[in-house]
Amino acid sequence: MKIPSLSSRKGRHLFLTLSLIPLIAGTIISLSIYNSFNHYRDLLVMRMKNTSQLHGQLIAEQIRGRLSSLDLLLLMLENRARRYDLTEVEGGRQFSRYIQNRALLLIPVSRIFLLDGEGHLEYTTDDSDFARRGELLSELRLRHSEQLLSFSLLPWEEEGQRRIILSRRLDAAEAGGVYILAAEINESLLFDEIESTDTMELINAVLVDEIGQIYASWENSDAPSAERISPDEISSLRDNGMIGGTYTVSVGSSLATLIQIKDFSLFLGLNSDMGTQIDTWRTDRNRTLNFTLFGSIVISLFVFVVLWLISEKNIIRARIMEELEQKVRERTGELNYALQEIEKMALQDPLTGILNRRGMFKILDREYARIERYGGNLTLVMCDIDHFKRINDVLGHGEGDRALCYTVKSLQDNLRKTDTISRWGGEEFLIALSDIDHEQAMAAAEKLRRSFEIHPWKEDMMVTVSLGVASLEKGDTIEELIRRADQAMYRAKETRNAVRG
Repeated sequence: MKIPSLSSRKGRHLFLTLSLIPLIAGTIISLSIYNSFNHYRDLLVMRMKNTSQLHGQLIAEQIRGRLSSLDLLLLMLENRARRYDLTEVEGGRQFSRYIQNRALLLIPVSRIFLLDGEGHLEYTTDDSDFARRGELLSELRLRHSEQLLSFSLLPWEEEGQRRIILSRRLDAAEAGGVYILAAEINESLLFDEIESTDTMELINAVLVDEIGQIYASWENSDAPSAERISPDEISSLRDNGMIGGTYTVSVGSSLATLIQIKDFSLFLGLNSDMGTQIDTWRTDRNRTLNFTLFGSIVISLFVFVVLWLISEKNIIRARIMEELEQKVRERTGELNYALQEIEKMALQDPLTGILNRRGMFKILDREYARIERYGGNLTLVMCDIDHFKRINDVLGHGEGDRALCYTVKSLQDNLRKTDTISRWGGEEFLIALSDIDHEQAMAAAEKLRRSFEIHPWKEDMMVTVSLGVASLEKGDTIEELIRRADQAMYRAKETRNAVRG
């Protein structure tokens, strides 16, 4: 094609047209890129909100697990305390030894208290005094002896360190009257596994109740300087409405996320910095726009080269977007896997691999609902290893763990696939038998007992079990059924190696 001379009118018109087309195209492309980057920013903020919520849920689940573990520890100590007369010196010593030798090894805890009904300190795992000791004991007495609360969650601050006090009222004649069991955990233990994500930097976290009272807090000293979240801001987030127990809002270059912690009426607030991501986005946007405008001027002189550059740029941008989306999918998959693992750990006993108490309660609630709607039978068998303490004392705790695993395998080998077994606590196991009557359940329990005699643990040592059987009756609750199975088991323990119903 022959290009007319600039000296001709036709040539000047052609070159003017060729110069304006790239400028118009560059302007259109710049507007398109600007809109694309704004859309990408919305996607980036949405992704960071989702990441912040998932990260917060992981942290909240860790905190809920710690608090639930402490609550289970108090329940375990409460059941153990009923075996002793705490008004006697020997009873107090036995209970103290149990706490030192067993309880403190199970769950990390800062301090354990035992108070009488008048608020006098009977026992503590830490004899060191502290400034507000009298106030704390008075507050526990007020809550449990005067307000008659069975369970309490109390925030406490001492020497610049926040702690959370979980306490339970022990009202049992076996223990010698009314006592108060309390366990203390430092805020550092709640947040010891907290860390920032690859997407954003976690600035600070705060744990509050429904009225905004602080229970624990954490700050990242290495985080960039940004506005810290406050309890009042957390309360205002809750007032805005929470969907699925979470709420996230962006404020400037930060993300404020609120997560409800189930079972404890607490809220976890997280403040994350997304300024780095936003700055990167803004830099990329400005650089791209400047480059496009500069390219449009160059295109006025080198039309074909600029068109080629624009084509290459679109290809590069598409590849970058594809890589970013792939990273988002990979990160989402990792987070979903982590959530599944956490849920599995919360319902499974780590030693034996069977359900723990929490997991068994979920199964029993489901079975109870099914029987109420469609009818059927449900029988519980409470199983306890005889002389388990002697195994630990003589052979060591390692052999004790192997005895527990042997017991689980023996029980599983002699149960139906429809039956469910769980580790109820220590050397106790709870078995749920579905759709069989009481006589059949007694026969099944006897079969379980005899299996330990047929296939002994060691050639020179036999493990025996005591089993209590209780079937669901009209008007029973799950708790009542468990209590009757437990009572039957204790009757079997009177002779050991027996079945009682």
